[in-house]
Amino acid sequence: MNLTGCIGPQLTIPPAPTLDSATRASEAVELYWQSLLRDVPLSELTNDTKNKDVLAAVDELNKL
Repeated sequence: MNLTGCIGPQLTIPPAPTLDSATRASEAVELYWQSLLRDVPLSELTNDTKNKDVLAAVDELNKL
């Protein structure tokens, strides 16, 4: 038999993180900041931004 690509057993998906894991908590923090910054113009997402919400998000996400 000649197949192109991968066969089913070659593909795996890692299990989802447990509810009490640090990974799940950090994903929740990222989603929280995404929702808060959803309406911030892209022009304010720069290294020299003065936007207090962007600065707070960067600070918290860098701690994860």
